[in-house]
Amino acid sequence: MDYLERFVDAMVLLGLNRLHLHLTDDQGWRIDVPGWPRLREIGSVRAASQTTLDPTSTDDIPHGGCYTDDELRGLVAYAEARGVIVVPEIDMPGHMTAAIAAYPHLGNVDVSGPHQVSTRWGVHDTVLNLSDETIAFCRDVLEHVLSIFPAPWIHIGGD
Repeated sequence: MDYLERFVDAMVLLGLNRLHLHLTDDQGWRIDVPGWPRLREIGSVRAASQTTLDPTSTDDIPHGGCYTDDELRGLVAYAEARGVIVVPEIDMPGHMTAAIAAYPHLGNVDVSGPHQVSTRWGVHDTVLNLSDETIAFCRDVLEHVLSIFPAPWIHIGGD
């Protein structure tokens, strides 16, 4: 959170007033969502991080964690006091490898598992399916994000 606050301060110095905060991706899930604890327990942790353009080159250092609701509300207040609006991004239906690692039944069935949080960057073939439970998941996630972020926008990716 200290890094994000320093980032907001740097934005202000440069005259920028929108922070596009990417909270989910194939490489990790960064927001705790009530009713979906495996997002925090499994989806927020990757085993390693890619260190070069070669996807097999990793640091083998686990990386992870989720922001708490209080931390995110604090960031929103910090940014707002400085004239910056935080625009949250929850990428869907693609870029959901971390969520699908936590809840495999939400993913497309034509991609075999087991699924894990990705340690490489790039295009992935894991996307959300269109089941009723997946739609409920999306609704729960977006309602929770909207309860934290008062921005007039939310980015859902769409790829």
